[in-house]
Amino acid sequence: MANHPITTEQLKYPESLAAFRLIKVLAGLYIGVNIAALMVIILLSNNTQLVNDVVWTRGIILTLTSFILLRFIFLLVRGSRKAYLLIRISTSILFVSVVVLLTIPNLLPLWMKVEQAICGILLLGIILGINNKHLRSLFK
Repeated sequence: MANHPITTEQLKYPESLAAFRLIKVLAGLYIGVNIAALMVIILLSNNTQLVNDVVWTRGIILTLTSFILLRFIFLLVRGSRKAYLLIRISTSILFVSVVVLLTIPNLLPLWMKVEQAICGILLLGIILGINNKHLRSLFK
């Protein structure tokens, strides 16, 4: 990565602000979906057909990682190149894990598959937003 600092002016370019806004909205929705899923898991915890160990593990991990992602985004909008890289890596890993889990038969109940598909779409939106031409040139 380059050694030149990212200026406050560059962070306030209309293209930067639009990209940051999109990423923040999608990340907020991602957090909301994961929190809602965790609440459903807690409410349905006595039903082992709807909530198994994989559902518990996935629900807890995704809720925690969604807050870590939000922290990276706060650092990103302040110009952190490290946060930019961490968002690119983490969202890609999370997206691939969603795709893999959705393809394994009988691993997740239908409701969790729907939740994971929604999360995958939101993650894909973040991936596309973080990798847009303007942000790539800004954070290179």
